[in-house]
Amino acid sequence: MPLYLVTDLMAVASYRNKIAWGVLGRFLPLAFLGVFIGSQFLANINEDQFLTFLGATIVAMIVLGLYLDFRPAAFMRKPVTAYLMGFFGGVISMVANAAVAFV
Repeated sequence: MPLYLVTDLMAVASYRNKIAWGVLGRFLPLAFLGVFIGSQFLANINEDQFLTFLGATIVAMIVLGLYLDFRPAAFMRKPVTAYLMGFFGGVISMVANAAVAFV
């Protein structure tokens, strides 16, 4: 966890001039909610369910990345998308950290 926090602080320091602080402020509370819900979700599933969820998450992220590479991302500019990305960013953050601990 300390390494995770240090890398986040390094990212903020590197991109501080390019950060839209208003957008960050809007989705940060939902990111915390996503971390909480993600931790509750992970506490209540077994190993097989975790592996299935992790695999589905990886495939979904690849598909989203490919979609955003080849299509205009107008939907990414809408406020509801910022909220959803904040929430899912929190959930994915918990899953990624659990995956590292799992391996």
